[in-house]
Amino acid sequence: MTSKNFADTGFCYTISLISGKFKLAVLYALMEFGAIRFNALQRYIGNISVNTLNSVLKALDRVSNIP
Repeated sequence: MTSKNFADTGFCYTISLISGKFKLAVLYALMEFGAIRFNALQRYIGNISVNTLNSVLKALDRVSNIP
């Protein structure tokens, strides 16, 4: 185990992709409700600006398109 490095694991890479203040909340809402409108998502999450929600959704879209 001493030759292993946590930073090189797939788990660490996955956590780095979904880290952030609102990404987990957005992922939870999408899992719970499926495809929902932008404004409904914003109301559900609560204290999130339009620009922040937009950037979170774009970041998650980029991650989902990784081969």
